[in-house]
Amino acid sequence: DGSRVVTVCSDGFVRIWDLASGREAVTLEGHASIVNCARFSSDGLRVITASDDGTARVWDAASGRELVKLDQHTNFVLSASFSSDGKRIVTTSADSTARVWDASSGRELARLNGHEDWGWGRDASFSSTGARVVTVFDGGKACVWDASSGSAIATLGEHEGWVHDASFSPDGSLLVACMDEFAGVWDVAAGREISKLLGHTNLVNHARFSPEGLRVVTASDDGTARVWDAESGRELVRLEGHTCYVRNASFSPDGARV
Repeated sequence: DGSRVVTVCSDGFVRIWDLASGREAVTLEGHASIVNCARFSSDGLRVITASDDGTARVWDAASGRELVKLDQHTNFVLSASFSSDGKRIVTTSADSTARVWDASSGRELARLNGHEDWGWGRDASFSSTGARVVTVFDGGKACVWDASSGSAIATLGEHEGWVHDASFSPDGSLLVACMDEFAGVWDVAAGREISKLLGHTNLVNHARFSPEGLRVVTASDDGTARVWDAESGRELVRLEGHTCYVRNASFSPDGARV
């Protein structure tokens, strides 16, 4: 609902903040190393975290209590996110695997095979229906998978450099992928790039669609975040003011804020 923010830090703690007051509401304690990622479930009741301690963990967002520990990865866990219904989790790891889990029991449901030569798993997320997952790995690929069977559906944007991040549009028809100093918007069904978001002068780390799917926000090592028209690739707004790398950016649920 846009009332809280969750942040991660190299000190191993995860903090939930009240957005109106700026006060810390809850601290999630338990990881033994750097926490790389934290995301709310769609209902805001839980948080999923991913850590260099080799685990992903589900927490109660109100009390900070640990609910589930996912500890089958054999290296750093770099990302974790819920499906829209909150029943499943997808994780990526430096062990070159992506895995789908039952969010309540912690049972592994599917392993997305084929990443062995792709390097570290940087990120993964579900489509809005939960039927598909997109993964990004260091080997320069964004791959779309069937979330139930674990079979590959399509590989998008084969690229000599890194693909840093990829995510679906709200209706699942489009995909945005960050590739070095630009981001590309793809038609998932056709496997065709429809626009390039060109203008950043350093690595683009992260990109997310707006709630209505018409815009994309990107975050870059050039110190800016930028808002783009998804279809034309035209830059709409440049957000300047950070004094170092911008690692992450996303829209508020109503699309009015970044």
